[in-house]
Amino acid sequence: MNAQTNSTLLLTEVALPDDGAYKVEVQNEYGSVTSTAAVLTVVTPLNLADALDAPGYLWTTGGNSPWLPETNVTADGIDAAVSGVITDYQESWVQTVVNGPGQLSFKWKASSELGFDRLVFELDGLALANVSGETAWLQQTQVVTVGQHQLRWVYAKDGSISAGQDRSWLDQVSYNPESGVLQPVYSLNPKARQRDGMFQIDLVGQLGMTIVVEGSFDLLNWVPLVTITNLSGTTRYIDSGTPSNAKRFYRVSTP
Repeated sequence: MNAQTNSTLLLTEVALPDDGAYKVEVQNEYGSVTSTAAVLTVVTPLNLADALDAPGYLWTTGGNSPWLPETNVTADGIDAAVSGVITDYQESWVQTVVNGPGQLSFKWKASSELGFDRLVFELDGLALANVSGETAWLQQTQVVTVGQHQLRWVYAKDGSISAGQDRSWLDQVSYNPESGVLQPVYSLNPKARQRDGMFQIDLVGQLGMTIVVEGSFDLLNWVPLVTITNLSGTTRYIDSGTPSNAKRFYRVSTP
């Protein structure tokens, strides 16, 4: 900034070029004296993209209360995003869009009612993972198949009881686009048990690939249940062979 001769210095709408050290020099017929430096540091406002460490993507937030950038609870010691303040039957979400194929990685944590108030990760509206209760920062990875996909993190509350800070956090979101063949991934919705005793599995994989779903009652002996050819991105498989009140483990592989 150029030297000023006024008795008062007023800075409005400060920006990064105004950052620096300022001194006052007082002169009269007997000489002059200079003050010690007063340092002005201009700090740019924190935004969601920077807090999530993913500034190359367009982030939107909504629900009953938006997510916010903050510096108090972080995985990297710098900044993170925190869910908005909500109450019973409300939700707070943050989302972006990526082009696949690729590999997604992020860290998340929760301070909430265990098993009921959850932070859920959704890929194209399909819930793939969630955290609840009092957790440390947890690392999560996800394969993203070919095409454009919506990534959404939703903190949602049920109809009663609050625990902990009743918030959730997200940090260090990283997406690495890849080429070549991706391995299939699957999710088993914990709410998928139907009233007639059948279970539903939502399978996500690269378009056109073939996958085999296997089942086991003891994690030792595995039986092929179905072979799905020409996978269409997301396929729903319903296991009609599970007896009522029995449990079955599932795994997915490529032939």
